[in-house]
Amino acid sequence: MNETMYWKGECNYRLGFLKDAAEDFKTFALDPTSVKMNAFPIVSYQLGYAYFNQGLYMDARLWFEKYAAQSGVKKEKTYTDALNRIGDCHFQAKDIAKAEKAYQSAQWSQTSGNDYATYQLAICQGARKLYKSKAELLYGFEKKYPKSVFLDKALFELGSTYVVLKQTELAASTLDKLLKLCRESPLARKASLDMASIQQVQGKTDEAIASYKRVIELYPGSEEAQTALKGLKTILINNNTVSNYLSYTAGLRGIVKIETGEEDSLAFQTAESAREANKPTEALEGYDFYLKHFPCGAFRTDSHYQMGRLLFLTGKTTEGIAELDSVISTTGNRLQMPALRLMAEGCYALKDYALALNAYQQMETLASDRLTRLTASMGMIRCSYYLELYKGAVDGASGLLADENLGADMQREALYYRGMSLLNDGLNDLAKADLQTLGAEPQTAFGAEARFRLAECLFTEGNDKDAEKAIQEYLTEGSSQTYWLARSSLLLADISIKRGNDLQAKQYLNSLKQNYTVKNDIQEMIVSRLKSLAQRSN
Repeated sequence: MNETMYWKGECNYRLGFLKDAAEDFKTFALDPTSVKMNAFPIVSYQLGYAYFNQGLYMDARLWFEKYAAQSGVKKEKTYTDALNRIGDCHFQAKDIAKAEKAYQSAQWSQTSGNDYATYQLAICQGARKLYKSKAELLYGFEKKYPKSVFLDKALFELGSTYVVLKQTELAASTLDKLLKLCRESPLARKASLDMASIQQVQGKTDEAIASYKRVIELYPGSEEAQTALKGLKTILINNNTVSNYLSYTAGLRGIVKIETGEEDSLAFQTAESAREANKPTEALEGYDFYLKHFPCGAFRTDSHYQMGRLLFLTGKTTEGIAELDSVISTTGNRLQMPALRLMAEGCYALKDYALALNAYQQMETLASDRLTRLTASMGMIRCSYYLELYKGAVDGASGLLADENLGADMQREALYYRGMSLLNDGLNDLAKADLQTLGAEPQTAFGAEARFRLAECLFTEGNDKDAEKAIQEYLTEGSSQTYWLARSSLLLADISIKRGNDLQAKQYLNSLKQNYTVKNDIQEMIVSRLKSLAQRSN
């Protein structure tokens, strides 16, 4: 019963039912008999995340602290992650001193350093207005952690801190570094804008004009482009070059947003009202009307996005893709990432893996946070696998698995796709290592399939004896994943058929036929084998 409760929690967590998962994990954790079970040490960590992802930071912290206090966990990758989450919980509670203490512990817990803890310590110093200390922590971040997902944020924070400290030259050089190292980051456009402001204050008028224009032309759909346009207007008007401003902006119509007129606004609001009233047909007509009458209107990007979303929901995928493409191709707009996510997830659900892969690749490039980057990376791995681009799947999975703080669920999935890709490429020995790791948890879907694939691999290699032994061990241990148990019984029948023991094969198949009642391809496999045996006996 205890173990069942744990796996029930696992399933609920993966399905996104966090409240139910927390209750299941808590029931398991508080049962005295659970202490002897293999899952007991990690359940406090999983409970912490179940609460953390619901925003229940006080409850989350208590369970992360329980996990970190256990003996024998300090060498686990999850230990450092738990310390960072404890710091996050204190930070959310605005207890900056305790947050700093937790982040420092996370730093000390691993010899290779901890980019997240370092970054968060700097943020804590900034919250306490200790700007000099904050700058010292972030200085040289790009050398210590050149591949960090927080590199753009660290450089941006360092540049902003130098501005506060009135060290404008250092601020400018730091922001320039961000633009060179992280030019695809959404923070790059903010950095460009800040750079222009610094140059304007320094009296470097030509450089400031060039920087403002760069923001406008590189990120035309962004709010920063609008701010840059105002900054550019101020400079040009103050320098009595209004004609230059008018000449420049004349070529921008349709690139940056124009001022909102009453008619423009009312037309868009009509479509929005229909969407909010759950009238998709009327909403689509409204957005289409708006785009036809206001092709350069202030709400054109919003209209393309909402049309794409509604077309996807109503099954008009091709038209939806075209609308979302309009949003995605407008660099820097606030709906670019939501459009990419919608495109990726929608195309993946429709099994259009090529389009989904392209969207996930763009998501990864533009991701400004760790979770989005991980989601995009996993999406790329899945699509590559289903497109039979096995090398890409292997490389992507290996990249994810190199992340020391990767969550258990993503770790399992990455191992699965890497192992199966290697297997499909005929690299059985390499594949077995991943499958054996997954097979240690046969109650999970990935683990159950891994146990079957290992035995199947031995069988295809001609090693019937070890294949049979592996299946018997798996069936003896049992699993809640009945499909893979059934496939394993079929494999035992195949081994018997190969050995010429048709009677035993029929026993396996008839027993499976009587006891496995789920309607899927298992039934077809049973019938096919029984038919083949009947023909062979005649």
